[in-house]
Amino acid sequence: MKCKWKDCNNKGSIPQLDKNRSQWAFLCEEHHKELEESIESMEPKAILQAWVRASGGPKKMVEGMGTND
Repeated sequence: MKCKWKDCNNKGSIPQLDKNRSQWAFLCEEHHKELEESIESMEPKAILQAWVRASGGPKKMVEGMGTND
């Protein structure tokens, strides 16, 4: 499986799980580490930036959210 990080073509081997333990992405080791480091930094801008990139970018992130119409 390909890493979901925006513009990454590496193999995604580390599953990313939400608080309910549901998988939302696979990331390569490099990007998994970058996401973890952003969370540890406790810097909102860094966390949001990494989260959006880990979701495949803003367009893919919004598409995956769906609507409540």
